[in-house]
Amino acid sequence: MIISNLRMERDDQECRMVADITFEQTEKPDLSVFFALPLAQQSLLRPSYDAFLFAACPAALFCGEHRVAIIGSICPEALANVQNMLSLFQLWYKHKQVPTIEYQSLATEDMVQPNQAACFMSGGVDSMANFSRNYLNYNATHPHRFHYAIFIYGMDLGDPNLAENKATFDRTVTSMAPFLKEHECELVPIATNIRSLEPNWRFYVDYQYGSLMASVAHALSNGISEFNIALDNQLKNYVARGSHPLLNKYFTSSYCQSVGVFEAYTRLDKYQFIKQLPSTVPLLRVCQQPPKDSDYLNCGVCAKCVRTKLELLVSGLLEQTQTFANKSLDAAQLEAVSLGSVLEFEFYESLEPALRQSGHIEFANILQRKLKKRWLLRFKYRFLQFDKLYLNNRILKTRLWLQPRLSF
Repeated sequence: MIISNLRMERDDQECRMVADITFEQTEKPDLSVFFALPLAQQSLLRPSYDAFLFAACPAALFCGEHRVAIIGSICPEALANVQNMLSLFQLWYKHKQVPTIEYQSLATEDMVQPNQAACFMSGGVDSMANFSRNYLNYNATHPHRFHYAIFIYGMDLGDPNLAENKATFDRTVTSMAPFLKEHECELVPIATNIRSLEPNWRFYVDYQYGSLMASVAHALSNGISEFNIALDNQLKNYVARGSHPLLNKYFTSSYCQSVGVFEAYTRLDKYQFIKQLPSTVPLLRVCQQPPKDSDYLNCGVCAKCVRTKLELLVSGLLEQTQTFANKSLDAAQLEAVSLGSVLEFEFYESLEPALRQSGHIEFANILQRKLKKRWLLRFKYRFLQFDKLYLNNRILKTRLWLQPRLSF
């Protein structure tokens, strides 16, 4: 893989930092990877190859590239940390080798560093709770206080595997910006096509989504000196994946630090932070496929919406929400939810006693029945991990190939 031709491009509406990426061992088309900002915020962009280094190396490893060659300078701390990141992926996923990193020089000149912190703001429970905790704990002059909230088009919204959904992104920007401004924080809406390097969804989950955020933060490092990724699970429940307490510390350079402590809190702990800053509740956006041609950001009926409504219910916040097309909750909605991931156990296992304690016995009983099948999901997870690590996903690929033929 070759990363070259770093440049800045502008038109009447936005400024872009762009570099060209060419695959060498893999038959993939050349791609111009970009980070695009509104013109009013273009001063945040730092023209540097470091952002592209964090973005491209996981894809190079996943696709079997032998090297990542940067035709320019990179930060020595970024280089060391990216090598650590690749080594961790090799340990987790049993890669025989990792790509070597080549460069023309190391950028060690003095830099004028801002002293501003940033968070990533999707509108979800984790990011809202992270922002609330920060606002409640740090005054406006503290170096850890969030002065920027980064909202990315090109992650869940802008997913290359789903239909275009710019309208929801724009609605979220419109609703979120005044709230953040009121709390002395600036919303930074940024677009990127990093996921197009390798659109495979499993790659995104297992390797990419943390490094994608790191690349965006480094792209904006003319304005920020540290960034905070809000993790969703507690440390004891984590499995190997693309954003992980052990992995995320490697998303650091000499001028932009990756920090975060959110793995210390349970899911329901996070709602206590939200409860202390109630103006966050009407802005929640958790749905990955919100209704089209609607003013609502959440459908209210998908599994993630149903789980969030249950969490809001036991936290006493459901009636304050304004972004669900369907705010009601009934047994049929919960019966239709299937537990699809071992990581969801943490959320549902804490929900079941909380529902029972708050008097929602029917919902608690439904969850209790579902949680009895946790052994099956754990077996499935371990089975698929074995398939991935030692059989190159042959069983999973066979299952996906057979699935349409077995539907009758």
